[in-house]
Amino acid sequence: MAAVLVQLLIPLVALVRAPAQFGFQMYSGAGWTRITVVDETGARREHRLADYVALDRIDVDWTRRLPEHICDVDAGAVEVTVERSRSTRTVQCQ
Repeated sequence: MAAVLVQLLIPLVALVRAPAQFGFQMYSGAGWTRITVVDETGARREHRLADYVALDRIDVDWTRRLPEHICDVDAGAVEVTVERSRSTRTVQCQ
């Protein structure tokens, strides 16, 4: 009898309780992305990731290809640094 009761109660609790919003946070500690562009005068400018990508996916390593893309689209860029929580990459623009 107890086994049948458990088999009925567990699914009932799962149906009644609403899941927590963003309850599964696999990437919760992944952090942030910072973009710094140095122009030909030596001035440093902070850029927003949202200016270059539609969705900031935490599982994507933006340091791999984003610096080159910013060099291509920002004519005044001399140096681009993309920092992630655990990695940093600096590229000199041609």
